[in-house]
Amino acid sequence: MSGKTTILAQIDIPELRTHFMRALANYQYRLTLLNRFRETLKESPDLISKEEVDQAQNLYLSALANLREDVTQLQFSVIRAPFSGIITRRYLDPGALVGQKGTNAPLFRLEDISKVRVRIDIPQASVDDVTIGTPARIIIK
Repeated sequence: MSGKTTILAQIDIPELRTHFMRALANYQYRLTLLNRFRETLKESPDLISKEEVDQAQNLYLSALANLREDVTQLQFSVIRAPFSGIITRRYLDPGALVGQKGTNAPLFRLEDISKVRVRIDIPQASVDDVTIGTPARIIIK
């Protein structure tokens, strides 16, 4: 049973993970550089120009935007349950290769079993004992 937004699958995309790690390293470098430039400008304004600090800030903001874009892309590799339910069928085994972009093959089937409609046959001899609202116990094997 899975609740709404429960992680059902995580697709491993090595290239995207590598790109994210590069973007993270670049972001950290640009942030460190920007902080150093700001400190230098504050303590020794004759050693660095305001334009150099502005350029460092622009490079930092660009690195931040790239990092956010990669985070967004990584979030697409996580498949979450759109509603509470149970996985009733799995079409791929864990570790299987998932198709390319544009392929709409399902990975699994998630069913909402909070309300289930069941059709049963009642023997003629028991029909008079059953009315709307009669409790029933259903066992699925």
